[in-house]
Amino acid sequence: MIDKRLYDFAQGISDAIFETTGCHVTISNTENIRIAGTGDFKKTIGKKIPEFSAFKSAREKKKTIIVRNPKADNECLYCDKRGLCQEKFEICSPIIFEDQVIGVLGLIATTDEKRDFLMEKEDSFIKYIEKMASLLASHMMEVDIKNRIELKNKELNVLINNINNGVICIAEDGSVKHINDPALKMLGKKSVEKNIKIKSLWPGSLLEKASKEENTRLEIKDQEVIKLKGKERLVSSHIIKIYEGGKLSSIVGTFTDSDSIQKTAAKIRESSSDTSFDNLLGQAKNYVEVKEKAEIAATFDSNILITGESGTGKELFARAIHEHSPRRLSPFVSINCSAIPEALLESELFGYEGGAFTGARQGGKIGKMEIANKGTFFLDEIADMNLYLQSKMLRVLQDMKITRVGGLNPIKLDLRIIAATNKDLEQMVKDGSFREDLYYRLNVIPIKIPALKDRKSDIELIANYFVNLNNQRFHKDIKGFTKEAMDLLEAYSWPGNIRELENVIEYISNFISSGYIEVDHVRTRINISDSNTLSLNERVKIYEEKLIQDLLNKYGSDEAGKEQVAKELKISRATLYRKMKYQS
Repeated sequence: MIDKRLYDFAQGISDAIFETTGCHVTISNTENIRIAGTGDFKKTIGKKIPEFSAFKSAREKKKTIIVRNPKADNECLYCDKRGLCQEKFEICSPIIFEDQVIGVLGLIATTDEKRDFLMEKEDSFIKYIEKMASLLASHMMEVDIKNRIELKNKELNVLINNINNGVICIAEDGSVKHINDPALKMLGKKSVEKNIKIKSLWPGSLLEKASKEENTRLEIKDQEVIKLKGKERLVSSHIIKIYEGGKLSSIVGTFTDSDSIQKTAAKIRESSSDTSFDNLLGQAKNYVEVKEKAEIAATFDSNILITGESGTGKELFARAIHEHSPRRLSPFVSINCSAIPEALLESELFGYEGGAFTGARQGGKIGKMEIANKGTFFLDEIADMNLYLQSKMLRVLQDMKITRVGGLNPIKLDLRIIAATNKDLEQMVKDGSFREDLYYRLNVIPIKIPALKDRKSDIELIANYFVNLNNQRFHKDIKGFTKEAMDLLEAYSWPGNIRELENVIEYISNFISSGYIEVDHVRTRINISDSNTLSLNERVKIYEEKLIQDLLNKYGSDEAGKEQVAKELKISRATLYRKMKYQS
């Protein structure tokens, strides 16, 4: 189909031919719709040309068709306008572009005089109309090429403007040929005047220096500083020179500011496998109730304080809340307040400006709270934050603004805060070691995760999960636990909670390849000599095993020996077998 922008050109051709020949002209497109014409034909532009006219033959045969007697010619036999036709003579030439017929040009005589005029020099007029059709096709080619270039330019502009890096292209004389939106933002500009010089836009930049160099160095990589509104920003620059015919044609620079680099690196570093509530193992009633409460709280934006003993999975809960929240597509960023020295914690939280203190990197550093913007920020071990930072954190939670260390301009944030601790914050408030106002600001929705000793019915489920996990990691074939081994696991108090259980199972998995985990395997990692960690049943079980083993050593482990052991203990042989570590 001919581009709409060609319609004016087609009409111009029609008018020119009419002025030259005095005969009327009409042009159709590939859908057989009239797009140009003279005389009465001009009145029907936009309408279909009769279906079975000579125009159809020219289009299908891809050659010029001559109609000398419109009412009797074979080309007109099936035309639905045949009886009403006023035409006396026609020359119909196809307009061919890239081997496709995109329309037909028709020269038409409507009087006997014009018919005789055309027939007298028929060959000359055929050549003339075919050249006009070729001219239309050539113009179509030019427009098509322009269209393609314009489309590619649009696609390129969209691509350049939607990449994160700034891009500036300058000519050999230093004038800016192209600058994308990220580069404008980086320089604090909304737009720039046409052909502005790079020395005016960004004086002293590597791009300007590259335009002044007379050598043919093709590539430059370095860091440089942009001063914007009194603030310095560190930028990583990559300059490429483009030569054509041995002469410098243009210079392209791509720029990434340090904040973007730091944000990307931090997000990759902070990211971990998605944790949903389905991944939090446990079927004990008290644990299920906590999960349900957290799942409801996740859908809102109130601050959450997660408490529980060390190793209960407080961060996993925080990540599950994030994954179930409307903020799940934004970052989840965590910081452990006890793992970072007090002197560094403030700059880790809020970031710092270049030169803020001795050793501060040029261009400054973005803080973790800023990285988490639009997402969830998790403050682990919040009880270990000193009173000075507690005061600053309270202000942040009130205003949702931070100021980098050494900076003056506050940065607005949009965060969901989740804090966690294994300490008694209420007691710390009473002792004066934790701010009461910060405690209430954080403790909007309290979530307390039960210790493993308070949900012992989940121990078997969790232990088998870790066995299967280690089977995959270490290529083992461990089937599970003997009943006695599981009894011992369930009797233990697990002061380290799930983290301790995970470590015990991983340790055992390193030293056996297959079969079942037995009591002796478990004892290698659980201190059974500490009676405070054992239940009455477990203590009785350990005593029975030792007593039976001692008697077997005395009387022997054959049938006669077992008979003697059962007799001395005054139990049946069947009961002995049940209590024995191994059965015969």
